[in-house]
Amino acid sequence: MKEILVSCGVIAKSAAIMCDNELTDYFVEHSASKSGTVGSIYKGIVDNVVPGMQSAFIDIGLEKNAFLFADDIISEDSEQKPDIRKLLKKGQEVIVQITKEAQGVKGARVTTSITLPGHSLVYMPFYDYVGISKKISDEEEKQRLKDIISSLKATDDGYIVRTDAQGLSVEQLKLEMDYLTDEWKKILSSSKLVNAPSLLYSDDSLLLTLIRDHLDDTVDQLVLNDEAAFLEAKKIAAVLAPQHTSKVTLKSGDIFALKGIETKVKKLLGRHVWLDNGAYLVIDYTEALTVIDVNTGKFTG
Repeated sequence: MKEILVSCGVIAKSAAIMCDNELTDYFVEHSASKSGTVGSIYKGIVDNVVPGMQSAFIDIGLEKNAFLFADDIISEDSEQKPDIRKLLKKGQEVIVQITKEAQGVKGARVTTSITLPGHSLVYMPFYDYVGISKKISDEEEKQRLKDIISSLKATDDGYIVRTDAQGLSVEQLKLEMDYLTDEWKKILSSSKLVNAPSLLYSDDSLLLTLIRDHLDDTVDQLVLNDEAAFLEAKKIAAVLAPQHTSKVTLKSGDIFALKGIETKVKKLLGRHVWLDNGAYLVIDYTEALTVIDVNTGKFTG
């Protein structure tokens, strides 16, 4: 049995994915979490253009300026990128999306090639293209999905069809397409009303991430212990995963305690991690890499 449990507190929401009572994934969303996550979209302003690196530093309102390569800038000539000085000027406003979070002394990496992921589709507002997930092996289903999306999409819009789109009807696919294009319209409208640098769209909503990326045919239920979060999850699922809406349920009390989740998480986050066979790991984090030392411990096999 696979289930997703969401515990809502005053300071944070926590989620655990359990498979046969074993913890496989764990997520935390703090109510005052910092922006700057992968997928977030900003209205930034060009702070500096560096021709020698064919890149630019973009002020998006975070502690460190974001880094934009010339290859990550959409231009009319896709075959041959012009000099970055012809694409960007100091003080110019630009809409960018984070592709890699800031690390150490380096700022986030961004792109002007915006993508908005849904449960079954990924929307690309700047590309006239329809791509199908390679994980869909049925050629007839691939063609069916491609024909549907091609007939429904606007001329300049692009979509990548995800694996979860298999078997969905025209109505279900159109519902998600409308949701994604509406989100993009809201982002564009917001960009006209705010000054740079400003956050336009955040991709760090825990409920959105869980429903979009994890609520599929393998999940038996998604359980929440807060009524407001339950209603929000139902609303999101009705658009992104309507076939799984009935799996979203409300249950009062400490749903984590019943599964011993907090104990499992505390054990896993320790520097020493014991394995079932008696061996153990020692995990140390540095700015450049994560070091994992494997020790035999009590293992005698």
